[in-house]
Amino acid sequence: MKIGDRNKKIGILTFHRKSNYGAVLQAFALYTAIKRLGFEPIILNRPSHFFDKVKDFGVVEAARKTVSLWIRDLLFAREFSRFRRCMLPNTTSFLFGTRSLSKASKNLDAVVVGSDQVWRLSYARNLIRSYFLDFVPENVKRISYAASFGIDYFEGDSDCVDQLGKLLKKFDAVSVREEVGTRICMEMFGVRANHVLDPTFLLDEKVYVDLAKDCTTPEQPYIAQFFLDDSNFKREVGSRIKSVTKANGIAILNPKDRFSLRKVFSRGRSYNYPSIETWLSGISNSSFVVTDSFHGVVFSIIFKKQFVCILNDERGNTRIESLLDMLGIRGNTIDKSISKVEDFTPIEIDYKEVWSILDKQREASLVFLKNALNKYL
Repeated sequence: MKIGDRNKKIGILTFHRKSNYGAVLQAFALYTAIKRLGFEPIILNRPSHFFDKVKDFGVVEAARKTVSLWIRDLLFAREFSRFRRCMLPNTTSFLFGTRSLSKASKNLDAVVVGSDQVWRLSYARNLIRSYFLDFVPENVKRISYAASFGIDYFEGDSDCVDQLGKLLKKFDAVSVREEVGTRICMEMFGVRANHVLDPTFLLDEKVYVDLAKDCTTPEQPYIAQFFLDDSNFKREVGSRIKSVTKANGIAILNPKDRFSLRKVFSRGRSYNYPSIETWLSGISNSSFVVTDSFHGVVFSIIFKKQFVCILNDERGNTRIESLLDMLGIRGNTIDKSISKVEDFTPIEIDYKEVWSILDKQREASLVFLKNALNKYL
């Protein structure tokens, strides 16, 4: 139901430019949800440029990372750019620095930061103040929707906490994606926050099914395998699930290796990223999902698929554990502490019970977003 004013412009600042399925889909979902509420969403297009990377990594490493990402995105991850052009049409030109962000925001009615790990210092790095909306003019409302710290503590020192706390106290409405985030906001910054769902849960399953309807997948039952960080252990888990479920095969939904300039000429084709629609189709038509990804888990739940999540310490497990604890399905995780992979048997998920919880959480999350956008505009 549209309840807003189409003349009200809502800026969104998030990690939409990453060549990452979850990052792009959460941006699409929040953009779509805000539009459905009757407002005009605008993506604030703040990329991390060379000089940002120099501050974080030094000149040589910044140059290497910049060239590597440019080649990857231009040659192998073009489907992400196409999806953004089609599904996030109202996007600003590149906004480099606080001044350009502030200028782009002066005619907005509000700026929403989130979702994804926008408040994780080791990810945002020297842009962290931007993700705490330091650029937003005083007359523009500041809102966070499902912003995430990614882990169960804030990585900054006391000076950083003091600076960001002052910025967070200027927000008109604050929400975080993990329950532990509410504790971090209160204990570290002295700000009360609401716990809401990742924005991908705000849209009906049909939205994603429609996106993927023209994609083809194997006719025989298969395991969908999606790893952000591949390893022999994770492949062993995938093989075990294939054996237990008697699936015909394993469909790998993303490149096996992280992109490498050293290997690009010998392994070029292996770095091609399937389209977002193909990725969604790979999960929705599978018989089982094995993943180490937060959004791999999210879309398994959205499509009501049986799944196992391999905990991923490098990426942060708090966000996965928070979601699974809320839904009562923490038992469907596995890590290297297991003695024998061949003895592992997944627990069957009762999606009737899961969605009885999710429906209530979705309603509460939508109410937060509606109220935040309407109360303060």
